[in-house]
Amino acid sequence: CHLGAVTTGVLVLPKVTDQDGEASDYEHVYADGDFRPTTTFLDTLKAELAAEIETLWDRADCTMYPAVSGSWLPAARGGVELEAALPEEQGDVAQGLQPEASLNFQRKFEVDEIKALAVPGQGALETAERQRTQLVVAASLVDKIPNLAGLCRTCEIMNAAELVIPSKLLSKDPLFSSIAVTADKWLPIGEVAPDQLLEYVRTMRARGWTAVGLEQTAESVSLEQYHWPAQTLLVLGAEKEGIAPMVIAELDACVEIPQYG
Repeated sequence: CHLGAVTTGVLVLPKVTDQDGEASDYEHVYADGDFRPTTTFLDTLKAELAAEIETLWDRADCTMYPAVSGSWLPAARGGVELEAALPEEQGDVAQGLQPEASLNFQRKFEVDEIKALAVPGQGALETAERQRTQLVVAASLVDKIPNLAGLCRTCEIMNAAELVIPSKLLSKDPLFSSIAVTADKWLPIGEVAPDQLLEYVRTMRARGWTAVGLEQTAESVSLEQYHWPAQTLLVLGAEKEGIAPMVIAELDACVEIPQYG
């Protein structure tokens, strides 16, 4: 701040004499509370700091954390160099970087952003509505939110056609969101209550899907040896009880995970 603003209304003396009678270096005398900040000043300071932190974290430097920064998009498409894509005041960030390493930074994609990146003929980036595998995972009997969220991430990674859960309200739980880490935004999620699972399995079989249960039964086949049909409905059991016998009776097959310990 300017010196004039600091010294406004302040008594300025030629010299101040200390207790020994010698002149000291202090030329200004301030009353108690002269610099006590007002509420308005503190609120303004907090707002300015918050805005500055936002800028440092997100907006300016697309090599730091470009989650919502638009300046990295041309460089990501390969049309321009990273240095040219940066704002003028950030141009020195890219200096010294090798061209082939310019875009080697961590990137967290959102569904809307990946659609904005859509370029015909570039594989997975072509569209967020990508062709999915013919696998539907029915987890209606799973009632633990961490397990459902973990399944959501796994199904998204495996490009499953759909994950069926007991209630879509579970996907709105903060615990689900913290574990799924936006996988639910990419993956189609259906809803089938546990008491409706039997009818759901019958309906899917009537549509041509093969119903396979993950359960240990007398006729279960090892997961490693099973030949998966083109359209598979994989039914998961509850954490303790597994799959109810009446549902097992409607399944085309059961598979089990090999255990060696």
